[in-house]
Amino acid sequence: MAATQQISSKAAPAWEQFSICLPHPYLTRYNAKTTDVEKVESAYNTPDRLVKLAYRIIYAPAQAPASNIQPPFPLHNPALWFSSLLDGNDIPIADNTSWARARRCPSTTFGWTSVEPPTIAQVWLLIYSIFTRHHTNEAIRLAFVGTDTALIRDELLAVGLAIVHPVPLNANPESETWVDLADREVLLLRSSFWQGAGSPFGPKAAWIPSNIGSLRPSLHTFPIFPTTQTITTKFPNAKIHTLHPVRPAKPTPGSIIYSRYIPDLNEVFSMMALDYTNSEHLNFFHTWQNDPRVAAGWNETGTLEQHHKYLKDLHNDPHTLTVFACFNDTPFAYFEVYWAKVSIIHPSYRCS
Repeated sequence: MAATQQISSKAAPAWEQFSICLPHPYLTRYNAKTTDVEKVESAYNTPDRLVKLAYRIIYAPAQAPASNIQPPFPLHNPALWFSSLLDGNDIPIADNTSWARARRCPSTTFGWTSVEPPTIAQVWLLIYSIFTRHHTNEAIRLAFVGTDTALIRDELLAVGLAIVHPVPLNANPESETWVDLADREVLLLRSSFWQGAGSPFGPKAAWIPSNIGSLRPSLHTFPIFPTTQTITTKFPNAKIHTLHPVRPAKPTPGSIIYSRYIPDLNEVFSMMALDYTNSEHLNFFHTWQNDPRVAAGWNETGTLEQHHKYLKDLHNDPHTLTVFACFNDTPFAYFEVYWAKVSIIHPSYRCS
């Protein structure tokens, strides 16, 4: 099938120095730790796969966030391990079939030493770690070692974290070789993961916090906002008459609307809905807009009262959202996000 694989030479920081952090509101940190290599080697040692280094993701309580908000269920599993990434097979780049592209992808192994298989949330944490550390890989082959591996495989396929491993063109699907391969490996897709597949915190992607201002967290467990059409007309004040989807309610002012840990900076990037009634938010905006460098682009210099009215008007505008970007909860940038189809610029391009 393929030549023996070796540990990937595509260098990334050592796993022993790797750390991952959940997004808001948890900010729980996890570290990678070397595990018992001998047990891993004896568990899975085949001609096309040789596990030489294996690790576990462990909870780091000493670095727990001050808020002490813990995930609703454990995401770390002491019995769950994963292997270092192995290089893909040496298949000529001229072969651009789905099977060839998959075989060229690097691979990893997930295994568990417990009788009970890990939960999909615990597997999600490992996938989160791998795609964060190996962020240039579009796809990664994944094999399993442990009890009920078929269950874990089916769950990953069901939630969209993985797809079935492709087979060669003109291959006999009943062939033992390809049936075995399809049963033994799946293909993890980076694009599916970052779109929110398999999120352990509800239907929305993990990067969209479940606690939205004063609203009850249980709202996050409901299905994705449905698509329903409506019409917006702004004649005669503006040349706008358009059909568009009903938009979700604007987030509560002051709430975090996006959150993601940046390992290279060891900081959490987040986006916060600006609260014009918050004096700190208002002063940030007022100071920035009166900075000559900022004013050269925004042209919004003015008094505190003028800026209060400006932000209040935007707050009352259903098609515009004012946002602060933050690193570790410290604002460093301001954005205005708007639905283009109900904006005066909508004739300039197609949008939904």
